[in-house]
Amino acid sequence: MYGYLPSEPAALFGVAYFAISMIACILQMIFGRYKHYWMITLAIAALGESIGWGGRLWAHFAPTDWMPFMIQICSLIISPVFISALDYILFCHL
Repeated sequence: MYGYLPSEPAALFGVAYFAISMIACILQMIFGRYKHYWMITLAIAALGESIGWGGRLWAHFAPTDWMPFMIQICSLIISPVFISALDYILFCHL
């Protein structure tokens, strides 16, 4: 599918980074001093990115399998839409 073997360390870093970001957003939203409920948009984006990088990690171990490729390509293409939506939400609050 790829023509190369996807990087395992990069995929592990991506999964960990976005999972930690998602947990931090959820904790900030629930337990933060100010309840920023618009952060759910960022948490959804981080969840999608984690799923996408998880698919990329799976693709490292099964580079010819079709399913991990589709998981990572769909998740990593759709997730930035939520980050753009967050930008518009924040511009409304300025």
